[in-house]
Amino acid sequence: MRWLHPTNFIIELKNEIYMPGIHLSKLEQQLQKAWNAEKFGDSPLLKSIEINANGGAGLRGIKSLRVDFDYPVTFFTGQNGAGKSTLLALAALAYHGVPGHMASLEKNLTAHEDGDFTYFTFRNFFHRGPGDAAVKDVALTWRYDENTPEVSLIKKTDKWMRYERRPKRAVEFLGISRAVPAIELSYLRSNFNADIAGISPAPLTVETRRVVEKILGRQYPKVEEINHKKFKIRRTSESGYTSFNMGAGEDSLIALLAQLSQLPKGSLVVIDEVETALHPAAQRKLVEALLQLSWERKLQIIGSTHSHHIIDNLPRVARKLIVREQETHRIVVSPTTMLALSEISEQQNKELLIICEDLFAASLITTALSAQVRKRVDIQACGANSELARYARSHLRIASKARCLIVWDGDVSIQEAKEYLITAKAQIPDFNSIDKRLTWRCLPSGKSPEKWALEVCRTKGLEDVVREFGLNSEGQAIDILDSCGLDDVHDIPYDLAQATGLKEDDAAQRLVRCSVALAKDQLQPLIDQIQQELK
Repeated sequence: MRWLHPTNFIIELKNEIYMPGIHLSKLEQQLQKAWNAEKFGDSPLLKSIEINANGGAGLRGIKSLRVDFDYPVTFFTGQNGAGKSTLLALAALAYHGVPGHMASLEKNLTAHEDGDFTYFTFRNFFHRGPGDAAVKDVALTWRYDENTPEVSLIKKTDKWMRYERRPKRAVEFLGISRAVPAIELSYLRSNFNADIAGISPAPLTVETRRVVEKILGRQYPKVEEINHKKFKIRRTSESGYTSFNMGAGEDSLIALLAQLSQLPKGSLVVIDEVETALHPAAQRKLVEALLQLSWERKLQIIGSTHSHHIIDNLPRVARKLIVREQETHRIVVSPTTMLALSEISEQQNKELLIICEDLFAASLITTALSAQVRKRVDIQACGANSELARYARSHLRIASKARCLIVWDGDVSIQEAKEYLITAKAQIPDFNSIDKRLTWRCLPSGKSPEKWALEVCRTKGLEDVVREFGLNSEGQAIDILDSCGLDDVHDIPYDLAQATGLKEDDAAQRLVRCSVALAKDQLQPLIDQIQQELK
């Protein structure tokens, strides 16, 4: 991804304008409400996975890590080797099978009078190859909804666990092998010849076909799967346009949606590298389709991604960033797109990194600085105030010559900021002179930046507000400003947009311009500190 100055994020990151993750769509709100109430289908819900290793190398290097699932759809992102695949595997291992469900790639078969079923075992994901160290003294814990007992085990021998101890749920694991072109797989070529007899085409439902059309932006008069023995290919027209002649992205998308539509309701779906082989527009639309399928079929979906387009179109609560720091791992909950991509790329080309909570604060700082200073700094919105100090220390630990300034919102007290710094230092001790390269301050006024900007405009610049927002009078301006942020101060840009007929990003930027022009003196201490850091 091309790195942009924060003023350009207003255009690029359209789903994350100022209040990322707060203004959920109706569908996203329904998913959150049902999940919180534990009324999301009839299957036991996976709520957390925890790894603890008292000695040795841990599980693929992970010695201590806990991840909580706060939403029906969760996608992990992070650098290669951070632990995404390990967590996906453990998610798939959280359940035993249910009668009648045959996972697409699974070979562990159990005969049952109500229908044979398959289930995943540790050997499916954790194979000890030549030279691999044995996994031992690793404690694993899976936690579920309040009606389902947790499952724990300690790996001390070659035998992992009695799999029947796990709660029962249909599980589907979709690895990146799904995107290998059919023409490259000899077993498919040998099983699907032109003269094959006895094949059994199975048309996709009308609803699934329409989702395929929406994501790929083309019409499909016919979409079907052809089953032969235990293998499947796809065909999309009467003339025989099969998987052997499709692009890998088209074929894998159809296969993915077909599988999701056929799973038992309430299943767990695990998807590795969900964006594989798909172009950006299709990735964005796929996120919408996954959220819709999760709601309609009560599917819990857990996956991984490196894609800006996937991350940016997920609600913030659906994102988990895995950070690996030397010998430790940690989870950043609900990261902004900017933070996630910055962590993955380790890109820092400016003289000073300034990190703040959200894009409103980033825009406020950006607007207050001169063009010459803006060229020399990188301003990043990094999410929750509790994460800023940890992210800063993590970045400085990796970038040994970088400098960083934390700018907390004005409603973060000095004492709170100091406590965040102390906690972060305990988790990430000084390394490469971190303490000497890290400074901090809070925005002015003791209020959130949105509230501060609103009050500045209300008390100092009604004439400017009338002009910026195209209003009829100062009286109208007062009425609009007084109606904003009554439920939540972070909603001010959204409320202002609703009252003025503007898009939220436009309303936020106009509010920033007005407030900075009217009260730049209040921001001057911050400007002076940035200039001092650059010296």
